[in-house]
Amino acid sequence: MSKGLGGYSWADPTLTARASILRAVHISDLRTALSQAYVAAGMSAPVFATDPGLGAGMLIKAAHITEIRAALKAIE
Repeated sequence: MSKGLGGYSWADPTLTARASILRAVHISDLRTALSQAYVAAGMSAPVFATDPGLGAGMLIKAAHITEIRAALKAIE
């Protein structure tokens, strides 16, 4: 635990490359965990503008991944 950040409970704790199907909940999990890391670091949580209310059944877009990557780079 660094900077007071506890563990995160993922919807699917194990994903397998080329076998697991990426679902909207996985993107939501990443967004939530990343937002928690920002807050723990004393930073404002990132804004995910593409489908901020991403819900079950929605299609995953490249923009979702791009936004997560950008937020990760910004907190490094």
